[in-house]
Amino acid sequence: MTPDAESITVTPDTLAMRVGETARLEVSVLPANASQEFTAEIENPAIATIEKEES
Repeated sequence: MTPDAESITVTPDTLAMRVGETARLEVSVLPANASQEFTAEIENPAIATIEKEES
């Protein structure tokens, strides 16, 4: 049985950007053997969007 996630860490934890800039966020789910799937949402898509990076 896969254990439940105990914590999720997003790095960097704060981010300031200008129009047209892009940034990459690293997400870690612990414990490492928990499901690594997660959902990310933007509160205001007029300000920012999220694109999934395929590995």
